Amino acid sequence: MEKIKQWKNFEFKNNPFEDKNIEQIKNKLKCLDNIVKIEEIIQLKQLLSSECLVLQMGECAETFNFSDYKYIKNKYEFLIQCGLIIQNKIINENKVMNIIKIGRIAGQFAKPRSDEKEIVDNKEILTYKGDIINHININKRKYNPYNMIKAYNIGKKIYKYLQNIKNNITFDNKFLQTINKSKNNSFKKKFFQIDINKIDKNKLLNFYTSKESLLLDFEESLTRHINGLYYNVSTHLLWLGNKNCFIGSSQIEYLKNVENPIGIKISETKKIEDIIVIIKTINPNNEKGKILLIIRINNENINQYLKELILAIQKHNINVIFSVDPMHGNTEKIANIKTRKVEKIEENILKFMEILNKYNIISKGIHLETSSSFVSECIYDEILDKKKFLQKRYITYCDPRLSPDMTIDIINKYL
Repeated sequence: MEKIKQWKNFEFKNNPFEDKNIEQIKNKLKCLDNIVKIEEIIQLKQLLSSECLVLQMGECAETFNFSDYKYIKNKYEFLIQCGLIIQNKIINENKVMNIIKIGRIAGQFAKPRSDEKEIVDNKEILTYKGDIINHININKRKYNPYNMIKAYNIGKKIYKYLQNIKNNITFDNKFLQTINKSKNNSFKKKFFQIDINKIDKNKLLNFYTSKESLLLDFEESLTRHINGLYYNVSTHLLWLGNKNCFIGSSQIEYLKNVENPIGIKISETKKIEDIIVIIKTINPNNEKGKILLIIRINNENINQYLKELILAIQKHNINVIFSVDPMHGNTEKIANIKTRKVEKIEENILKFMEILNKYNIISKGIHLETSSSFVSECIYDEILDKKKFLQKRYITYCDPRLSPDMTIDIINKYL
């Protein structure tokens, strides 16, 4: 396992634990059961190597408190509904594609932050970095490595809930009514006209988990060495966040050694030649299904940057799937409230799709931060009193999420 520990010799960010008990905690984690199955990791990579459309969505940051069975069931059913919309559209267009549903779930407990500290009530305190690191309560911001044990237990619990929910679904018209989160009457009518007899139930209900690779003490501890290969068994897919996407990053050193599929988030601040080096470092054998390039670029820059990136990828004959994160590059403040406009998100996706179609790229993906219940964190531009709307139910711990209606509008319109 020495190979998987080499990340410590590289530059790392957002790895806060220097506690004297950290090794003891890591040793305990190393003895625990896998959260996900290795055969599922292999299966996901195989699916990603086919002609596919990837739907990756879920919370900006999961929290320990919101992990009960009912809450997880609601999230799973919403993911399946969105997958069903896409799958039905593919069938109606007589296309043959794998629809791969990946949740930001069962482990997305850490968040990278730009600042180590913030000012609250004229007092400087540590920034909240996710429940695996510290607490949202301003009086409990001290970093606590024992949260890693709690994150493991809750992640495993959520994964078991998901498996149980999946295995006990009766797939019929009543199920369609249960999972429909839209309030749009015309969409509801269209949704209930779906011919469930044409839908492959097993493919529809299948799902995978994902999270950002951030807290490497945790990731290392949940890495298993099987038949000469390393697998991160805390999740199916890990992604490299934009803040850690640089040559010499400890995250890259870790990720290049694991067999899991890897997402790489890319903004316009990254040099394309560096991205090529990073991809080749993580995927030296140019495996199909290994790399998901997640483009998180604002509307002003996406056209030029993405075209140049595609040309560079094609020049080097690199196997990747292009996915779009239309939210992070289009974040703004209204009345000093962090938000995202649905129209800008839709514009970003449309530009992304147009460019990929121009270069005849078939497999593609979309990466959204969503809630499975109503929130007022993102906004339609047509809303007149934006401040009043945003204050209605703005409950995110980190970034603003799409409400179910917004998510359905986006998926139904552009995929």
